[in-house]
Parts: sequence; C-alpha cells; structure tokens
Amino acid sequence: MRIPISLLLIGIITLLLALFIGTQVLGVLYSILFPPGPPLPGESVVTLHTPSDYGVDEWVYASASPACDVVRFYQEQGGSCRVAPLWCGDQPTDDDSFSAAGSPRQNVAQCTGESRFSIFSQSWEVIIATGDNPQQTTFRLAREIFWSGQVPPNPESIFGEG
Repeated sequence: MRIPISLLLIGIITLLLALFIGTQVLGVLYSILFPPGPPLPGESVVTLHTPSDYGVDEWVYASASPACDVVRFYQEQGGSCRVAPLWCGDQPTDDDSFSAAGSPRQNVAQCTGESRFSIFSQSWEVIIATGDNPQQTTFRLAREIFWSGQVPPNPESIFGEG
C-alpha cells in the first residue's frame, strides 16, 4: 500500500510549519523562564539581591572600577545619565538631587535605560556612588520587565523615589 504523494506533501508542509511555529514559541518561553539581566560592567560583584516580583529586581554591586568608568559603561549601553556636579568631566550645575548627606559614600550619577528581548522589554535604573576609596564603586541596579512588550512613557523610578 502506497501513501499518496499529496498526503506526503501535506505532512511535510505541516511538519515544517510546526517547526517554524515551535521555534518562535520556544524563544518566548525561554525569555519568560530565563529573562536576561540588565547591562552589567565586568568584574562587578553582587553584594545584595532583592527580588520584589517576577521580573522586578534590585541588586547592589561593588566594583574595582572608578565611578566615572561605570557611568561611561552605562552611557555606552544607551543609558541616559544625570551626573553630579564636578564629576566625570561634566560642567557644574545647580542640580543638588545627588546629595549624599549622612552617607559615607557620595552619589556620582543616576542612569536609566531600556532594552528589548524576544517580544518583551525591560527598563533599568542604576545609582552609582563612590566606594571607600577612589578606585572603588558601589552601585544599586534595578530593573523591571514589561511583559506586555512596551515600556510605558515616562515610567516612575524603579526605586520608588519618584
């Protein structure tokens, strides 16, 4: 008994279509199960991780790199950074939102950015501060994944500080 050629062609087309759809679905499923992290400069060591919801996380990192090198890294990743007056070659400003009163470390910059992966997007925000010596940096990095695929316009600070 022979299988009709039309039935064989339909089977092959169905198999190819299933493979194509399967690869698209697997990419989305993989992104849901293992979402990528926000950009991170090399040789950074995590000191604290606080997940508040699935896809909403905050980390604290220590780095041996100077704070301005970390700022430049996030600018190269497409981040928009507000740099404190007299730091990293920027011109002095009247912006005093980086006051570090009561803290042994001085805030240097705050950067925000977005990235897309699969059909989703994420927003990240980092606050970069000096460490205990000039060649050490501490930074708080937060990210929120938007499972709808779009970052809302003018999102609030991920840190909840407005």
